[in-house]
Amino acid sequence: MTPHAHHERLHSMDALRAVAMLLGIVLHGQMAYMANVWPVWPADDPSGNIIFDFSFHLIHLFRMETFFMMAGVFACLLYAKYGARTVLLHRMKRIALPLFIGLFTVGPLCWFVFALGYNIRAPEEEQVSVALLMLGAPFGPWADGVVLYHLWFLYHLMILYFGALAIAALATRIAPIGKLAHLANDTLAWMIERHLLAPVLAGGAFIALLFQQGGIGGDIGVDTTASVYPVPFRVILYYSVFFGAGWILYRKRSLLDTLSKSWWVHLTIAAIFFGPRMMLLVRSVETGGDGVLLAGRAVNAVTTACLVVGFTGMFLRLLDRPSRTMRYISDSAYWLYIAHLPLVLLINFALLDVELGAIPKFLIVFVVSSALLLGSYHLFIRYTPIGTLLNGKRTRGELRAQTATTRPDPLPAGAAVE
Repeated sequence: MTPHAHHERLHSMDALRAVAMLLGIVLHGQMAYMANVWPVWPADDPSGNIIFDFSFHLIHLFRMETFFMMAGVFACLLYAKYGARTVLLHRMKRIALPLFIGLFTVGPLCWFVFALGYNIRAPEEEQVSVALLMLGAPFGPWADGVVLYHLWFLYHLMILYFGALAIAALATRIAPIGKLAHLANDTLAWMIERHLLAPVLAGGAFIALLFQQGGIGGDIGVDTTASVYPVPFRVILYYSVFFGAGWILYRKRSLLDTLSKSWWVHLTIAAIFFGPRMMLLVRSVETGGDGVLLAGRAVNAVTTACLVVGFTGMFLRLLDRPSRTMRYISDSAYWLYIAHLPLVLLINFALLDVELGAIPKFLIVFVVSSALLLGSYHLFIRYTPIGTLLNGKRTRGELRAQTATTRPDPLPAGAAVE
């Protein structure tokens, strides 16, 4: 693999970011089938299987961290090629505007489906009519502040972009800050050359976890927050570790080969740590204690870092080449993730009384939702103004031409799909 120039498409990282996003569909699709369903989740199927508890925690350990690191890579790519003003305008169009539109479209849909799920689970005498829920849907997300549901990551991304561009501007104008930025770049490069990126990420993640109040996976993980206000700076601090690493990783992209050589080592270490992490999670939830919490956060950080570095290296090793299939999946991932949650939950509800095991039900949810979402993308999104807003303009036959030539995109779609 040769060092990447500014104009080259980073196929492997484009694919990894798309897969990280699409794993969100898997994550949300299986939550109804966990043996211990998250208390506020609206779908709780009686066929729960402990396999999905392990699968949930495994995916939750690295999915968003990987996504934010890839977002940092592409943020630096755009900044290096186009400058701060163009990057900011581009991100406003690709991230802030879809988020704003989603507040008035996807948000009410999510509120309705969540309320429907709570209504189904409530005693019969406490249930309300579906018509009443539909009437409340347009106002529901605004009742307790502004709830973003699964679109929270767009809000966090915009804050991270503003922060990164501000730091970049200060580094070019204030000499001491510029020297610190160069020192950070050179230090990370030195660490990557010695296969030490995972310890850097683990250390940063552990420090950020000390500020968390108790995440979705218990007290040892990063907090999950879907509200606009108050601004969840503790959560943004955590993801900034990975976003910042991605930014620097692009600046030192000549060292990407190093990550591709040790991916299996990092995934092996992650597999070894995953068992103790789960045991510490259970102990933290059941008995608590500062020592258990501290150990749990340390093991959590190490496991996450090794998973992120391992999967990044694996994709660099195996998928760093043009592929029409992966390009199409990368293009579609943004829409699929934005639209998936109400659909997945409705299918969960439809299967509640079906006498099947948790695994067959999950497979039905995944296959049916994926087919409907991909169909909607191809028929109603890809070649329409919505698709242009999310990914840039696409024309029929363009995919074949772009994978048959090395001609770069004017603005890489990988940089647009976030």
